[in-house]
Amino acid sequence: MRAEYPNATSAPLKITGSGASYHGTRVIVRGEYPEAPKPPATKTVKTATAAECTFSEVTLTGFQWLSPARLATPKTADEAAQYKLSRGRFI
Repeated sequence: MRAEYPNATSAPLKITGSGASYHGTRVIVRGEYPEAPKPPATKTVKTATAAECTFSEVTLTGFQWLSPARLATPKTADEAAQYKLSRGRFI
């Protein structure tokens, strides 16, 4: 999750929890990162994040952001095609 996070230097990602499916083949990792406030607010806002990792034994076979939307949206035509082929999950 941290390796795929685009703002590592400007807004550090804090892992807040995780959950695994049967035998750990699918893991959901939750976290948050700080964002600058939008006027007129003055306090830093914590944005929630979530990512799904899929595994085959000990090998990572898939990764996708679930939230926020700007990270979860496929960025290239190739990623979008993979997303559609896997019925909404990156493979």
